[in-house]
Amino acid sequence: MEKKIAYRKLIAWQKADELAFQIYRATKNLPSEEKFGLVSQMRRAAVSVAANIAEGYTRNSKKDKVHFYNIAVGSLTEIEYYLDFALRLQYLPEDRYQELIQLRLEIGRLLNGLIKGTNNKWKAGGKTLMVLFLVSCSLFLVSTVQAASLYFSPSSGSHAVGTSFTVSVYVSSADQ
Repeated sequence: MEKKIAYRKLIAWQKADELAFQIYRATKNLPSEEKFGLVSQMRRAAVSVAANIAEGYTRNSKKDKVHFYNIAVGSLTEIEYYLDFALRLQYLPEDRYQELIQLRLEIGRLLNGLIKGTNNKWKAGGKTLMVLFLVSCSLFLVSTVQAASLYFSPSSGSHAVGTSFTVSVYVSSADQ
């Protein structure tokens, strides 16, 4: 599946999409004077969560991924406040409020796991690359030093090359 639509397989995105749908339904019957106020803000924040999860998933760098996931966390926090405020204004019944808050908390846990997983994946990848780099450098340096030793100090008689065999070098200064 192409990366641009693979985000749909993320449980965090699926739940965020469901939250956006439920927020739209819950705000449908709010007073008309809230159309450009609370309704607009709640809907915008709800859609932002799913959109930022999707955008973060398609990014290639850890920094970008985590940045968009963190924006989604911020939008979740906004939703929580708007739900609290709507409850205080008695725009939402308590049971509907609880359903939406529970979904919001679940998405928050999933997003935190996604952020931690992204950070750990990149840390492990970075360590692997560093180990490969260091091993490559050490092999190059060892072979260079051994070659230099064989070339520049022939008078010592014998030289160990690696650990598996020895090379003896005889140098005669007598003319034949």
